[in-house]
Order: sequence, then structure tokens, then C-alpha cells
Amino acid sequence: MEIVNGGICIQEKVLKDKCAKCGNKLVLGVYKYQSLKLKQVVRCKTCQTATRVK
Repeated sequence: MEIVNGGICIQEKVLKDKCAKCGNKLVLGVYKYQSLKLKQVVRCKTCQTATRVK
């Protein structure tokens, strides 16, 4: 398990898309926060950029 911005990563999937900043593959993760809501976040593990998916 990995903790990012106060949320615990439940599931991860490597996407075919690449990061615009460094060129590595992006990862789609499902995070569980203290509010008990699940949020999907697309992020690059190399340069630590992230975007929340609605």
C-alpha cells in the first residue's frame, strides 16, 4: 500500500499514455481518503505530477 496526499492507494493500473513532462508511462490509481470516498488519480511516479479524475 502506498500513501499519497493523505489517501491510501487501493488499486493501480499502468496506462498507455505518457507524461508530458518526462515521457514515462502514467498510472491510474484509486485512493481511499479519510472521508471514506474513493478518488481516481492519474499520476506519474517519476516526476510526481498528478491530476484527479472525476
